[in-house]
Amino acid sequence: MKQGLLKKAMVIGACIGGGVALFNPQVRTEMYTYMVNAKRKTNYWVKHPAETAMTCQAKLDTLTQSTIQALELTINTVAQFEVLIHEIERKLAG
Repeated sequence: MKQGLLKKAMVIGACIGGGVALFNPQVRTEMYTYMVNAKRKTNYWVKHPAETAMTCQAKLDTLTQSTIQALELTINTVAQFEVLIHEIERKLAG
């Protein structure tokens, strides 16, 4: 019950804060520019779905390759750490 009240209060506070911020002319100008750019980009994506899909695929490929490289580096680091631990255990034992 209290969590629901907290969420409602946060939304109301954000709305009030946003409304008060719009009294500043510079904020209104920046918001207008942001919204015009967002509309332009959205219209471009809608009109060029193939290019949008290709861009998404390219970014996904880049993310996948970066993740693979990071995982390989992690595996190599763990392997080297295991070797180091075994060497330390061997020296302590003998």
